[in-house]
Amino acid sequence: MELLTIRTVNSESAARLIRSGFLKKAAFLRLGIEKTTGRISHFEEKYGGSSQELVSSTTPIDDIDLVEWEGEIEVLHRLEENLKQIDELKVCK
Repeated sequence: MELLTIRTVNSESAARLIRSGFLKKAAFLRLGIEKTTGRISHFEEKYGGSSQELVSSTTPIDDIDLVEWEGEIEVLHRLEENLKQIDELKVCK
């Protein structure tokens, strides 16, 4: 684990501000994950299977839907990775 140092006049205030920012960002990411998961579920329901099964299968999928679906999967992975990174942060003072 790496350590990041921030110099400030008021460490208590800065720590609260940083924690608050992390919490807000995490909430924003969770909302994005929820919305993205909903869009992925829409495609899974429309085509009758899970994303893993259908994106790699020979089931006929509309080209635009396939591009959007794969894009949503990529967005979900990025959102989850960002949330993981925030969850691993610890503010020490």
